[in-house]
Amino acid sequence: MLAPDLNESALGCLIDEQGALRLGLRHVRGVRKEQLEELIEERSANGPFASLSDLTARAGGARSSLEALAWAGACDRLGDASAGTGTGAGVDTDAEGQQQRPGLARRAVLWQLGIGAPAPASKAQLSLGFDLPAAPALDPLTAWQTMLADYAATGLTTGSHPLELMRPDLDRRGALPSAALEQAPHRSRVRVGGLVVARQRPSTASGVCFVLLEDEQGTINLVLKPQVYERFRLTVRTEPLVFAEGILERHASAGGTVNLLVDRIEALEPGDAQLAEIGELICGDFRAVAPAVMSFAEGRRR
Repeated sequence: MLAPDLNESALGCLIDEQGALRLGLRHVRGVRKEQLEELIEERSANGPFASLSDLTARAGGARSSLEALAWAGACDRLGDASAGTGTGAGVDTDAEGQQQRPGLARRAVLWQLGIGAPAPASKAQLSLGFDLPAAPALDPLTAWQTMLADYAATGLTTGSHPLELMRPDLDRRGALPSAALEQAPHRSRVRVGGLVVARQRPSTASGVCFVLLEDEQGTINLVLKPQVYERFRLTVRTEPLVFAEGILERHASAGGTVNLLVDRIEALEPGDAQLAEIGELICGDFRAVAPAVMSFAEGRRR
């Protein structure tokens, strides 16, 4: 999956020639559909946006929404293009020219758009098209801050999964990634961490609660008996990131499906390394931006 891009994305999602899914601009929160259509129409009529200066000159009535698009990473490559003309900060690239650390560009892009894209009084008010001044020396967004910005802007991230960023601390705590559970012995005691993506407590299950976790490698099935659910009810129902411990079960009668029979579960907080990296939380902590959880009985909810 690829991040939204002002020069590549359509209103909805697209599949590119390499088979990758490009996120549509309509998934960026805080931008009205008519503004996105105006930008796409301008791009179709007069060609791709060449730089941030070019974008602010041609954005028209959509200029007020460029900050939201920048937070989503949709302007990252324009910041890189601006760097080549002395008006941007640039980003690290690999051998194929693809960005490796978009956080290096995003703060500079936001700074420049703050100068060049104030909300116009009317659609008739045009930018004079001057080159934007270079951004000052800014600290890049950390990987954690970039991930938070992505979730705040679109509800998902195409970069590092939160559990990937937390994996070093999880390794120190003895937690296994989802892929390693296939090799863990039946009835062994294991620890896991994950992002809660679904939970259910069907009336036919005698009070048993089922939680589906996601990490950077796959999914993990948690099973909480009634007494465990009641003991940790608040954590189970409200925390987006959890750390769980229990007994791994693999039954041939269930097709070899792996479940973790949980006896303890707690909120998964960033470790000391992540806390040192995060610094000022640009978008608040992960609870503020976590995607909604699917509850099969009640629809999507936190």
